[in-house]
Amino acid sequence: MAVQAMNEIEQGVHRFPIPALIIQAGADQVVDNKRQNRVVAKMKNAKLMVIAGSKHELFEEQDKFRTPCLTATLDFFRK
Repeated sequence: MAVQAMNEIEQGVHRFPIPALIIQAGADQVVDNKRQNRVVAKMKNAKLMVIAGSKHELFEEQDKFRTPCLTATLDFFRK
């Protein structure tokens, strides 16, 4: 489902009108970060945050990666 949504956004078939926070693992070996960047660039209400050096599962990462991820998530929901 996520891949289909990314395809639709990337092709301009679907607009993503709601605010979104995308937190990207900078050293991800599962997700194609370059493609994710292209998709996020087409999402007008999205903010991309990259956590350099982190891997795929940000909530299961070391504290130095997890803490900024959790802080950004909580700040996003507070707004």
